[in-house]
Amino acid sequence: MEKELYIDGDILPYRVGFATQRTIYVLDLEGEHTCSPFLITRSKRQVTKYVKENPGVLVHEYFYVEEPIQAINTLKLMIQSIVKGSGCHRFKVVVSGPTNYREEIATIQKYKGNRDGSEKPVHWQMLRDWLETMPYTIVTDNEEADDVLSRAMMAGHVGASIDKDLNNTPGTHYNFVKGEIYEVSDEQASRNFYTQCLTGDTADHIPGIRGIGPAKAAKLLTGKNDVASMERTVLEEYAKHYDDPVAALTEVGQLLWMRRKENEMWKPVTSS
Repeated sequence: MEKELYIDGDILPYRVGFATQRTIYVLDLEGEHTCSPFLITRSKRQVTKYVKENPGVLVHEYFYVEEPIQAINTLKLMIQSIVKGSGCHRFKVVVSGPTNYREEIATIQKYKGNRDGSEKPVHWQMLRDWLETMPYTIVTDNEEADDVLSRAMMAGHVGASIDKDLNNTPGTHYNFVKGEIYEVSDEQASRNFYTQCLTGDTADHIPGIRGIGPAKAAKLLTGKNDVASMERTVLEEYAKHYDDPVAALTEVGQLLWMRRKENEMWKPVTSS
């Protein structure tokens, strides 16, 4: 079977959008805008440092956005680069549709509730709309792009993403920012999943257990090499913080789990 590449398309409009817009700072003498400014930079930190050391300087701020056709061309080149770097010849781009079952099952706290009103680049919607018109694009139905990538990897294909959540799925991964192709074993995938069950996921506003970070989670799971032992360890910790640890773990697990089968809903294996 020829391996096909499945690209996490949710990321692309953000990366291309922010890459095709920029703020430029021009530092000049206060009250003058000369042809020979002291400093031209895109670094806000550099501006702050320079103004602190030179209080008589005026900062002119300019926001520049490339034309839509330039942004689309950049997106095309990014997709071509990802496909080439993966070593695959065939590919799909997967974008998340408007609904997601995780929003319906999240009761402890709102799923991705910390992203309300989060900043999007100017061309985000245009790039997203363009992607959806392409014949190689899959738009998900009531799930996330990562769920489709996860099932594709379980079928022997390659998943291209920079999202750490996908490391919960075994198979061939391609981090297209680092240019790294790597394999995740069944045990590594389970360990990554149960680690997240302990730590939660702040990016997606998924709760875990307060006070448990990656280092403590790794320590708790040390020596646990199978799903049952990892899960029992997690449930023991949940029992210290939740009135119904099985229900809490079931909800958190379903939010974190990348579907390996159609319409799959994760359940603890040790609770029955």
